[in-house]
Amino acid sequence: MTPYEKLKLLREKVEREKDVVLPIDKQLIINNLKNVYDPEMSGVNIYELGLIYTINIITTFDPAFSMDMVPEETKLMMGW
Repeated sequence: MTPYEKLKLLREKVEREKDVVLPIDKQLIINNLKNVYDPEMSGVNIYELGLIYTINIITTFDPAFSMDMVPEETKLMMGW
């Protein structure tokens, strides 16, 4: 299952159960940012380099995502 398909299923679940609170763990975000490396600074991730100033967590599905939101350049690049 692709990430897009997982997100779609999750969005459908939220639409069915309006009182669902989706847990987003700040530490999980930080751990993922530590896997993003600056191409100009070999071996240094963007989090430890200090390029991340603030992490704001906002869970929203309004408006719901649609393919119309994807720029044409991105669609061409992805072969959509």
